[in-house]
Amino acid sequence: MQKPPLESNVADLAPAEPVVTLYDYTHLVTYWRLLDANKEGADWREVSRM
Repeated sequence: MQKPPLESNVADLAPAEPVVTLYDYTHLVTYWRLLDANKEGADWREVSRM
């Protein structure tokens, strides 16, 4: 299995499927970063700009 990229293009609208999609897999690193930031009390809007 390939590792997800560290940086990925973001769509205006993410898929809303009940399963993990290719888009989700491609953005795993981004999701992890947002979850880590949330755990540390950071504002997700600020983190998403980074």
